[in-house]
Amino acid sequence: MKKKTKRKPKGVELQMGKRTLNLTLELAVNIIAFIVIYGFLVSVFTPDVMLAKTITAGGDTASHYYPAKFLKEELIPKGHVIGWLPGWYGGMPLFQFYFTLPFVMIALLGYIIPLQISFKLVTVLGIFSLPLTVFASLKLMRFKFPTPVFGAIFTLPFLFQESHSMWGGNIPSTLAGEFSYSISLSLTMLFFGVLYYGIQRNKHMLANAFILALVALTHVYTVLWAVLSSLILSYDRNPKRLLERVKYMGKSFPLAFMLTGFWIIPLILRLKYTTSYDIPWNITEEVLPPILWPFLFFSGFGLFMCAYRRDSRVVFLTYSIVTSLVFFVLAPKIGVVDIRFLPFTYLTLMVLAAYGLSQFIRPLKGKWILPLIVVLLTVFWVNSNKVLITSQDDKIEFHPGKFMEQMKTWKYGGYTPYWVEWNYEGFEKKSIWKQFKSTNDFMGGDVSSPRAKFEHNDKHNAAGTVRAFESIPLFAGRSILEGLYMQSIITSPFTFYIQSEVSEQQSCPFWAVYPCTSFNLEDGTEHLKMFNTQYLVARSEKLKEALVLHPEWRMAFRDEPFEVWELTTNPNQYVTVPEYMPVLYETGDWKNISYQWFRNMDLIDSPIAFKKSADTDDMRLFQDVIRDPSMADLDSLPKTPLNRECNVREIVQSDVIEFTTDCVGAPHIISISYYPSWKPEGADEIYLVSPSFMLVYPTQKHVRIVYGKTPVDWIGILLTLSAVSVIAYAHLGKNRELKRFFAL
Repeated sequence: MKKKTKRKPKGVELQMGKRTLNLTLELAVNIIAFIVIYGFLVSVFTPDVMLAKTITAGGDTASHYYPAKFLKEELIPKGHVIGWLPGWYGGMPLFQFYFTLPFVMIALLGYIIPLQISFKLVTVLGIFSLPLTVFASLKLMRFKFPTPVFGAIFTLPFLFQESHSMWGGNIPSTLAGEFSYSISLSLTMLFFGVLYYGIQRNKHMLANAFILALVALTHVYTVLWAVLSSLILSYDRNPKRLLERVKYMGKSFPLAFMLTGFWIIPLILRLKYTTSYDIPWNITEEVLPPILWPFLFFSGFGLFMCAYRRDSRVVFLTYSIVTSLVFFVLAPKIGVVDIRFLPFTYLTLMVLAAYGLSQFIRPLKGKWILPLIVVLLTVFWVNSNKVLITSQDDKIEFHPGKFMEQMKTWKYGGYTPYWVEWNYEGFEKKSIWKQFKSTNDFMGGDVSSPRAKFEHNDKHNAAGTVRAFESIPLFAGRSILEGLYMQSIITSPFTFYIQSEVSEQQSCPFWAVYPCTSFNLEDGTEHLKMFNTQYLVARSEKLKEALVLHPEWRMAFRDEPFEVWELTTNPNQYVTVPEYMPVLYETGDWKNISYQWFRNMDLIDSPIAFKKSADTDDMRLFQDVIRDPSMADLDSLPKTPLNRECNVREIVQSDVIEFTTDCVGAPHIISISYYPSWKPEGADEIYLVSPSFMLVYPTQKHVRIVYGKTPVDWIGILLTLSAVSVIAYAHLGKNRELKRFFAL
């Protein structure tokens, strides 16, 4: 017999059909909205420049390419993602104090497609992923349509802010070099959604740990904000649920910390080998740019509805604004840049605006059509706000009469598309590329070659960026004195001081703690010898004229507007024996003492070694040991002549320094940045010596110094491997208790 099927009541069928229709409409609207969003983004980031096989120029972004290439060609083949970069600041631990994950992505993708293109694609990843991660986050928080799609749409005014280009998150900041920040911010928004979803249901603990680890490995500011903002989610009036949530975070967050152990443990324990930047930012930009104004009404309405309905999701978002502002105030006290925390407030206000607008239109029917109207209006506003509203001398002017004209011309009113083209068309398309390339070609060398120095000058921007010559290690293969990641090593204040001596202009980023000087080629020449510098690239007439008159310099190459001058008296060696015996200072305050020593030209031939606590072996090596020294002790620094003629032959590689000497037992200074990962063979110890170099006393003729892993590194690696093992076993194993422990 034919089995009868039970028919559902007609009302239920109609209700299900209506729900299916609504879901279909919502899906269609979401897809169309995203097509408009990404169509607008692609119209700015055009494929002809994004897919061109050229080396990205512009801002700090250009200088990021050299570390990415070094990672791909030098570190990854050796099984490392953190290692020694010889090209900048006398050498530095690359990615130990910066964010390795975006560069690993660039390098790995660079094995599949040209590195030039993979670099471009990853640098815009944060921009292109932000609408999606905001949408996903709001969906995971169970916000109903159209809040998630409004959130995605409202990322556009956030991204296209042009009032600042250094704070982070927006397109100009990304173009200026803050692409790691953009990627991390996008991941943070995803983390908020996954965490809210997981903690409400006691699920996805491992996923949250993994995403939080990714946030940390892409930027430190975002992880600080993410962790502190998330703490409010542990609160619940029900004591049982409160305990469950505290346990959830108590498992997930430490696991995330363990996953990043290979990076974060050495970072924390070696912060003293960095240079802090705790100078409050002088904010001259618009704190609330006009592009955000139309959305702030809905942000306020969203906050009002939150207070009325006590929506825990909106409370969470509001609390995240509070935490970002708290960090902004406290930043100088903890040694970080304050303005990096303001973009978190801006983005969250846009998310609140999405919620507020959804609540505002709640009584209306046919809500499915509204996102299409909103996305078109938002794109028009983003494209036109700089035309309709202008700001000059702190005066805001409105131009409603230009509305119809803007509708016809659809002309972008800001600078973003031009900057995108400037960056991504590459160095090779710049007007003075030929001269820039020939200058680098002349200086061609390798890591063993003496260093080059370039004059800081805004006119270098014609080559692609003011920082164009920071890429000398990329284009010429020769190491230089400056670069990016200036906080990552103790040598950077000294190199910027030299910059001020040999440049008509100066940047002097650490001016509050490490003040610079004025143009002084005589002193600069002596400091350049200390750093084993053979070439100086001159741009200004002031420097060129001074070099002509200086007997130790000769012009070696010219391709206007650049001149390359050779320092004929440079020793052209990284390993040298000092004229006077080093003095040992027993102190922990070596940074300030060394900087004052460096500025005093009467002292620089008398090196100072630093150690917190001297032992009997140190007493044997150093004739003069000064305990608890003060700045005043520099005035009476002992000068004991060494009186030895020494022959030193050296071989310098990226992570190995070898030399042979006939002066066993004598002090040998290696003009490469001190860092505890360097270990000696043929000498008992490596001392930190002024300004920030390495000092050894050879115990045999052949000395080998190798950059490698220390116990601190192995502790971090072990922590990461432990976390990976636990996650793998929890997922793949059959231990029910472990699965229950991690809410699987």
